[in-house]
Amino acid sequence: MGKQGQSQSHEADNRNRPKVEPASTARQVKAQPGQTQLLDGPGMAAVADALQEQAVRLNDPRLQTVQRQRLARRIGAAQGNQHLQKVVSWLRDGDEKFAPPLLATGNVIARRDGDPDEETASFELTHPRFTSSSSLRQIAAAKRVLSRRDNGRAVRAIQQALLDLGYSLLRYHMDGKYGGETTDAIKQFRTDQGIPGEEMDVVALAVLDRVAPTTGTAQEHYVDYERLLADDQIDFTLAIGFDEPHKTEEGETPGVHIEKAQIARDWLNSHGFTLESTSDDKIIERYSAQKEITYPTAAGERRTKMVTVRVNLITPGTGAAAHFGEGLDESEIAIYTGHARRGVGPDFDHKKSPAENFVMGVNSALHEAGRVKTPTDPEHTEAVRNPVNNLEEMTEKGEWDEEKYRVWFFNACTTLAYMDELRGGLLPEEMNRRNLDLFGTTQAVPSIVGIHTSLALIEGILKAETMEQISRSMSERSAEVLRAAGVAEPSIRRARDAYFREGAGDNPVAGSVE
Repeated sequence: MGKQGQSQSHEADNRNRPKVEPASTARQVKAQPGQTQLLDGPGMAAVADALQEQAVRLNDPRLQTVQRQRLARRIGAAQGNQHLQKVVSWLRDGDEKFAPPLLATGNVIARRDGDPDEETASFELTHPRFTSSSSLRQIAAAKRVLSRRDNGRAVRAIQQALLDLGYSLLRYHMDGKYGGETTDAIKQFRTDQGIPGEEMDVVALAVLDRVAPTTGTAQEHYVDYERLLADDQIDFTLAIGFDEPHKTEEGETPGVHIEKAQIARDWLNSHGFTLESTSDDKIIERYSAQKEITYPTAAGERRTKMVTVRVNLITPGTGAAAHFGEGLDESEIAIYTGHARRGVGPDFDHKKSPAENFVMGVNSALHEAGRVKTPTDPEHTEAVRNPVNNLEEMTEKGEWDEEKYRVWFFNACTTLAYMDELRGGLLPEEMNRRNLDLFGTTQAVPSIVGIHTSLALIEGILKAETMEQISRSMSERSAEVLRAAGVAEPSIRRARDAYFREGAGDNPVAGSVE
């Protein structure tokens, strides 16, 4: 999507948000009992100044939680957190739908009978996930914050709630230990809720107690289809890494990447795509098709439109790594399937050659400072002799379209190795979870499986499925391929758990499933 597409994306996003109208020109409509009087145009009240307008707008019961959170973030970003606190303070005497003794907008909590700048109020836990924990009751009483002394039941309850809201604990999962991964998830939850800080204190727990899904259920999340489809087109980059030839008794067999490329071509042809052109170096094959896509809006509606879908298929060879870097920037959806080279990065030629590596996992300032992990076996590839980290280089050169919304899938073994670089600072600040969602693998996956699960992601996007549905589809597709190849069931079960989605916590919510 180009800059024109971005502009249309922002315009489409803005059309689905409540608009502020001057109180003098807006027509009043009858309020429901117990609510503040509203105006024509979602969320506005007949009040005299902008602060009160913003307060009533935040309190509009017609807003979904994610819309309320985005609105509060915009107010705080534009006018500062103190102004946001004043907005919430004005609401203290308003709508009673917020549970006493706290006013909780999803961004700030404050005493109903005091100033929000005063000592933080306590509250009573109401969610069954938390009520039985004495440690969490102490946090709700504002006596302390969550810490390692709570390892076990209390930490596990917080971890489960965060997982069920869409946050990721990719390495250690729900282990009941308060470590760096849990701290990061809590910090991200607070960021998405507009609460500065990184601790699970009374403020964060009050919001978590309110927004956590029913015990035993988990939220499903969409990628941001409104932004993806705002300009009536969507671009995919599907890049296939190099596989070394295998020696057999009959001789040397070609690398599996040749078979994977043909599987991709067959899929594209069978799904109505037409080969439009090939790059001069024969590395990129450009396909396109017209697809009718029905997708959810931020307002919870379903919308159908005809969309131009473009797929750039990148195969191994000279120039492939550079083309892949361009695809990461220019395409809304970028997929790599191939070797991870033990976390060094995608590779488009023989493992002993450094020429066509797209380096991600070594040679950055973050690695030199010890802020991210270096691959456990960097000698696995000659690429470590290349002093350039390609992600960092693109950032330093200003090559990223930073506000563009993207989805990336690194389908290799294992792309957990990339996560600290992707989320740790090699990308521009704006390429955060708001603008970049990720899929990846938690373990080694057979090479031939990768192309099938990559195509499952494309299918899921074109069907406007949730991120969780797409992950399940990839697991099912993996099992089908392995079963057809005669792989033992225990290995198939392990492979079914190989795929993750990351960055879903701030995405549109589709509902909850058991």
